Parts: sequence; C-alpha cells; structure tokens
Amino acid sequence: MLSSTTIKAFKALHWVTTFTMAIVIAGYCYFQLIQRLPVSDKIYEVRQLTPRTWLYITEYGGSNMTTGEVYRYFLASKIDGDPLVALEKQHIAPTLTANTARAKVDGIGNNISFTVYGTVYSFTTSAFFYDAEGIAVAPSIDLTARGEGWDKGKFSR
Repeated sequence: MLSSTTIKAFKALHWVTTFTMAIVIAGYCYFQLIQRLPVSDKIYEVRQLTPRTWLYITEYGGSNMTTGEVYRYFLASKIDGDPLVALEKQHIAPTLTANTARAKVDGIGNNISFTVYGTVYSFTTSAFFYDAEGIAVAPSIDLTARGEGWDKGKFSR
C-alpha cells in the first residue's frame, strides 16, 4: 500500500499538470482568437489589370491623427465574395502600402507597374497567386516613386 506522502506527491503532481495544461489550452485559444480578429481595412477599389491579375486596394479603417491614411495594394486573381476574407485566408500580402489611393497601376501582359506620388511605407517586387483556373501567376512588378510634392512642381528647375 502506498504511503500518504506518496499519495500527496501524486496529487500535487496531478494539480501541477492540470494547471499547466489549462494554461497551454487557454493560450492556444487566445492565439486562435487573435488570428480571427476582423480586419479593420475596407475595400477602396477593385479592378482588373490583366486577364489573370486583379488589383484590390484597401483603406485602413482605423486611421487617426497619429497614423494618417494607409492604403494597401494587393495583386490576386478574381475573388468572388468578400475580398478581405479571401486575401487573409489565402495569406496574400500587400504588394504596396502607401499614404495615397491615387497610385497609378498598369498591367500589360505579365508586367505590373506602380507609379506613386506620395509616401511608400512598404513595397515588394514579388507576388504569387493562383488564378481561377489554378494556374500559378507571378507577375513582374516595378515601382516608380516620387515625393509628395513632385506633381505640384516643387522639384522642377
């Protein structure tokens, strides 16, 4: 028969294990909740650039005096339904993040060009997605960025 000291040790071990498991499960649930929080962006514009590539521009909905306006430019295939949900579900990152929604974006063949007059917060030359037919698309992307005053003649000679 087990002594009372051994039984007390098993009970203590049981409670420590139970408490540890509860903390791990609660942490996992909290992490899952954070991953599913709604995006504070809203769709600003959607248009087709090439037969396979669509441009989705979102506007950050939580802008204030500190953050200012933030626009994200996504390249993806045609999305049926809510684009914000689909972009997040497919883990498509923005190609361009800027303070203006007036960036000129053109698509010819497999080339996409961005021309921005304003502040560019982030830009990547890589985009990869599958079109509606399941064909992999990786357009060639280039950027021309000019300061905010460029179009107002401040930098002319």
